[in-house]
Amino acid sequence: MNNHFYVNGEPYDQDNNLYIFDANGKLSTKISLNRGYIGSDLPAFISKEGYIVFGQRVYRPSGKLIWSFLPPSLPVSLKLSSQVIIGKDGTLYVWGQKLFAFGSQG
Repeated sequence: MNNHFYVNGEPYDQDNNLYIFDANGKLSTKISLNRGYIGSDLPAFISKEGYIVFGQRVYRPSGKLIWSFLPPSLPVSLKLSSQVIIGKDGTLYVWGQKLFAFGSQG
């Protein structure tokens, strides 16, 4: 993916970070994944544009958080059952007890 390597999980990661290395093996970005919030037990994935989707959060390739979601109509203790999925048109989808979809205007 875009000539970068993404590393998360034991034994490398003991502090819940996602490490991004360039093609030469140099650390380019470190993202704190803040485990413990809703959806943090779901796997991370990288979009074709390089956006990092983890739980109910989306990060730029630089590691900057650009979007997060806590469904207002669901109790905080309720575990969402899907991570964010990015559609071909850029729409973000997430499933709780119902499907939420967000376009570019929110």
